[in-house]
Amino acid sequence: MTSNLLQNLLGLGNIDGAIVLIGLIILFLIIVVLLIIVIKQNKKIKKLSRRIDRFFEGKEAASLEDEIFSIFQQNEIIKKTTEKNQNDINRLNARLAGCFQKVSIVRYDSFKLGGNLSFALALLDQNDNGIILNSVRSAESCYQYSKIIKNGQSDTELGREEAQALQNAINY
Repeated sequence: MTSNLLQNLLGLGNIDGAIVLIGLIILFLIIVVLLIIVIKQNKKIKKLSRRIDRFFEGKEAASLEDEIFSIFQQNEIIKKTTEKNQNDINRLNARLAGCFQKVSIVRYDSFKLGGNLSFALALLDQNDNGIILNSVRSAESCYQYSKIIKNGQSDTELGREEAQALQNAINY
């Protein structure tokens, strides 16, 4: 009779007590599952909190922010320096293209005097432009000649030694 009075007060007068009991058991199981989930989440939060504490260990948040800002400033300086270095390298490469990079010398005995004192010297840049210097030694004097080379070709006829020096320089 007491249970009927309680059921009437709760507005459950027509519902069987077994159904109410099953409902309470299901509600209890849901609460237990939620409690387990809360405990697991609490463990994860503690683990994350320990990691954060280790991260900030010996540092205050403001000093860590200053360090991060400093790293970004250093990164900008490194970027600017790298750009400057690349520009310098490009400029040097452009200048180097016009410098003599291929050199060949062929020594010979021009008048069969002995000693190979005459020579043909080829000086070329990376595009095979440059000059050939020819020094011819005779018994009484020494004569020097120069010939302009464009794209590996001379505008004047080359002697055998000059042609050999030019070919050696081109193949350098």
